[in-house]
This record gives sequence, structure tokens and C-alpha cells, in this order.
Amino acid sequence: MIQLITNIAEQTNLLALNASIEAARAGEPIQPISYPNYWALVNEAGNIFGKIIVSAEQLRDGNESIVRSIHDITKNTHDIVSSNQEIVTFIYQLEQMIDDIVESTKDQVQAFEKITQVTASMQELSNELRELINKMNQAR
Repeated sequence: MIQLITNIAEQTNLLALNASIEAARAGEPIQPISYPNYWALVNEAGNIFGKIIVSAEQLRDGNESIVRSIHDITKNTHDIVSSNQEIVTFIYQLEQMIDDIVESTKDQVQAFEKITQVTASMQELSNELRELINKMNQAR
């Protein structure tokens, strides 16, 4: 759209210039006396078209800046999403490690329970053995 406006402004400027050249070739130079405002109008039209071209270029530059900003935002959003995926992956790995620790702790608790049972059985056997030794000593 900006390029179209610029092209129209440039073409209109060229058409005005060509019309002046053709009039001069035809031997009919435009006399400021017969058209007192002609040169002022031509100059004003040139100024206006120049301003249109400058405005169109500024608009184009502004649009390019907006496109760059959108590109930067998109890239930053992608980076954030990637970081979030890494965090989720880390949390999943951490969860797996915690599950492994819980399972290991359960196994250790079961082992300690067995050790406690064996120790209690050994204590009972030790008490029975002591009683037998005492009976044997009394019987002598």
C-alpha cells in the first residue's frame, strides 16, 4: 500500500513535469501572466507530493519497525516456551528421583523391620539359653 502511494505520487509529479515539457515543445510555453497561479500551483503540488512520499516512507519505516518488534516478541515467546519445557522436563526428572527415594526408603524400612524381628527372636533365644544354663547350674 505504501509503495502504491509512493508510485502514484511520483507518477503524478512526472505527469505534471511532462505536461510542462510538452507545452513548451508545442511552442506554447505557459505564461505566468496568463496563468498567474500556475507556477505556485506546480510548486505546491510538488511540495505536497514530496510530503506524501516522505510520509509514505515514514509509514513504511514504522511498519518495518512494527514487524521487527513482532518478530522479537515471537522469538522471546518461543524462548519462554522452550524454557518452560526444560523446567517441566526437570520437574519430571525430579519427581522420578523422589519416587526412587521413596521406594528405596520403603525397602529400607522393611529391612529394618526384619532386623528388628530377627533381633527379637535372638533375644528370646538368648533368654531361653540363659534359663537352661541356670537350670543346669542348679542341677549340679
